[in-house]
Amino acid sequence: AMANTVWAYATLSHRAPDLFEAIPTIAISKLDEFNPQNMANTVWAYAKLSHEAPELFEAVSVTVINKLDSFNAHYLAKIVWAFAKLDHDSPKLFEAVSARVIRKRDKLNPRDIANTLWAYATLDHDSPDLFEAVSARVINKLDTFESQDITDTVWAYATLGYDNSDLFEAIVSEVVTKLEKWNGEDIIKLVWSLALIKANTKSITPIFSHLSTQHQANRLILSEEEMYQLHQAHLWFNIEGNENCLLPKDLTDKCLSVFVSREDIAYVRNDL
Repeated sequence: AMANTVWAYATLSHRAPDLFEAIPTIAISKLDEFNPQNMANTVWAYAKLSHEAPELFEAVSVTVINKLDSFNAHYLAKIVWAFAKLDHDSPKLFEAVSARVIRKRDKLNPRDIANTLWAYATLDHDSPDLFEAVSARVINKLDTFESQDITDTVWAYATLGYDNSDLFEAIVSEVVTKLEKWNGEDIIKLVWSLALIKANTKSITPIFSHLSTQHQANRLILSEEEMYQLHQAHLWFNIEGNENCLLPKDLTDKCLSVFVSREDIAYVRNDL
């Protein structure tokens, strides 16, 4: 009942701080009665509403480790996502989950893969065996990945510094065929992540061409953060990557202006 209650509140984005403060004490004493779905839904609800409950999360961590074999990959993905969302690091839990997910990787769906990898990268938890093991699953299922699943996955590899040329080449080739379905934010996050990992992709040019076309048609509205990232990615693939990824001059100038202004601010702050 507790799990269903907090899940319902979180699903409707309805904050109830008094309720969420009261539940951990009761839940901790009854965790052995929670099934994997209840446990996953409970921590997911707290994370969804950004309501920290460190004692509950610590207790859940211990319980999951002790009952690991009863958890499928989906519930584990939900749990590690919740821990990362609330910045609650639990190295022993993440090590245990990694081994379990590697064994169950053929059961992972795209969102589970993206959420799991995103969680490890967000908490800076090194797990090369996990990332290597799921890469084949990603490649085989790429046509079922949504744009956010792909960008979160590539971002995770880039953030932890895991290069995987076969995976990145497959992702770029897949994305190029579906650019009309992608929004500018996801495209820029993708190329920025590929630049961050210094990916040696040979087919990135059509992605920049698409961005150019969208910009010229006034369909590309970018935030400062996106322009900052686009400048970095464009610079990498043109100079370091030896790619011909030309963007319209006015867009290039805007991105450069944002980049320079941010770098100036950073320099002043470091100088104080």
